[in-house]
Amino acid sequence: MKQVALIQSRLKEGKDVSVCIANYKKDGTLFHSLLFISAVRSFDGRVFNYVGVQCEVGGMVQWQKEMTPPIGQAAALKELAQQAREENQGTGI
Repeated sequence: MKQVALIQSRLKEGKDVSVCIANYKKDGTLFHSLLFISAVRSFDGRVFNYVGVQCEVGGMVQWQKEMTPPIGQAAALKELAQQAREENQGTGI
């Protein structure tokens, strides 16, 4: 529901918004999509309409989950990187 609140507040402010949302196909299958909504303004700057574009990104969401290490692994990798920096400090590496 965070995305819905973000969309509502940005549109209320007359600003563009881009969010990744969960959506459902006609058969009930869950999919993820990137939603972009932009305010269309008149010459004097007033919002008189909106235009929206939605693009399915299910494969990208799955790829991101697979490529993101679990929190414990990320912390361990960060610690190893810090140790390497400290060991190589002043060596020109």
